[in-house]
Amino acid sequence: MKITRINSLLISAFALVVVLLTSITWLSWESNQRQQKDDEWVLHTYEVISQIETVFSMLRDAQIDARSYAATKNSAYLQSFTQIRTQLPHRIDSLEQMMPPGSVQRRQLQAMRPLLLQRLGINKELVDKVGQGGVTPAEAEDMLTRARTILNTLRPAVAALVGIERQLIVERKALALSTHANTQRLIIVSALASLFLIGIVFLMLRRELLHRVKNEDKLRLYEANLQEQLTHEQTQNQHLEELNQALRLSNDNLEQFAYAASHDLQEPLRKIQAFGNLLREQYGQALGEEGADMLLRMESAAGRMQNLIRDLLSYSRITTHAGQSQRVALDQLLAQVLNDLEWSTEQHEATVHVGTLPVIDGFPHQMSQLFQNLISNSLKFKKAGEKPEISIDSRPLLETEQQAWMNGHTGQYVCIEFKDNGIGFEPKQSDRIFQLFHRLHGRDKYPGTGVGLALCKKVVENHKGQIKAVGEPQAGATFLIYLPAL
Repeated sequence: MKITRINSLLISAFALVVVLLTSITWLSWESNQRQQKDDEWVLHTYEVISQIETVFSMLRDAQIDARSYAATKNSAYLQSFTQIRTQLPHRIDSLEQMMPPGSVQRRQLQAMRPLLLQRLGINKELVDKVGQGGVTPAEAEDMLTRARTILNTLRPAVAALVGIERQLIVERKALALSTHANTQRLIIVSALASLFLIGIVFLMLRRELLHRVKNEDKLRLYEANLQEQLTHEQTQNQHLEELNQALRLSNDNLEQFAYAASHDLQEPLRKIQAFGNLLREQYGQALGEEGADMLLRMESAAGRMQNLIRDLLSYSRITTHAGQSQRVALDQLLAQVLNDLEWSTEQHEATVHVGTLPVIDGFPHQMSQLFQNLISNSLKFKKAGEKPEISIDSRPLLETEQQAWMNGHTGQYVCIEFKDNGIGFEPKQSDRIFQLFHRLHGRDKYPGTGVGLALCKKVVENHKGQIKAVGEPQAGATFLIYLPAL
């Protein structure tokens, strides 16, 4: 299929999606206008609750600062207490102004104000006596006890005040959820239709990408055979040039697809997810169980497709946006990757052992993707009930590891071993796991797109190396990465 025809279909599908989404926007506009004022009131109520909690928190902090100053005479606590004492009355005034005149909340706050200031005054009395050096431990404890008594008196009043505001939130949200049922159904149907059209365009993109991968495999096979057929150099060079031309054309086509996917294809997905969130937040109660299930399926499908498109774009850019190679210290680069993945490793309680890594001539961003994908893969496929352990180290090549593709330069290569204690895999799958879109497990058990290890293989090949996998079920996996070292 020619690129112009594919682009025409892509543009037509996108235009239809835009028309559907525009219709959804137009049909929801009138309902949203009525809800805008209710939403503003809900937001205002949240702000009032936040101010109430801030005032109460400042009152507790003042007690803590006064007690800490009495115990340590540290000027930092005095400075903090003085700042709270200055700001608290203004906070109370601001909170009162946010409440409607004559409202129950405002009257309750006005009744609480003397107690708030009285408690602050007790703390001030304690701070002043400590500063003058004339307070005994018994007096200090008596003042703190009085302050705690006032605080215990205030707690039910504050809880009641917050309860009133939360009830207002419930009432105003209920008002905001009164919508037109026909508009809701039309939004869901239109969004599903848009998702269907995007799926068709995605299949076209996937087909073109697989075609390009097939051409690249043919080109690599031809280059290996060229070393053994020097007598036919002229004929084979001409053939190689034809394949290169086809590859460049394929890369150009994929570049156009990548641009269309990153702009035209992902934008409808984002809108579908945005409208899905809007439906859940504003019309969740009105949808019912069947509508909520349809909405959940729609958002889940859109999320999976967005992740797959993003992974496909990353895979295509590995070849087309390599950039200029440079000197890369892998130990420093791995430290940065582990820093980026710190939260994920802590969540899985993983232990990462790092040995000495070499310096290579390569592309830093691609090597970061390689390490990040392998570490994330180990965290995902960990054993149930066992903490992940990952080991990353390098060593010279063994004699049994010398390969023909190294052209006899084995001394210039280094092996990076990446081991984990995860669920492993069947040995017969050691080559297939690097294939694009190949998955060993179902999506429900282990989420993913089937692109991660294919991307790792592409990165290693871009560095004129190879990657192999060794594993046994429930015995962990080992990835052997052969790279030319400086």
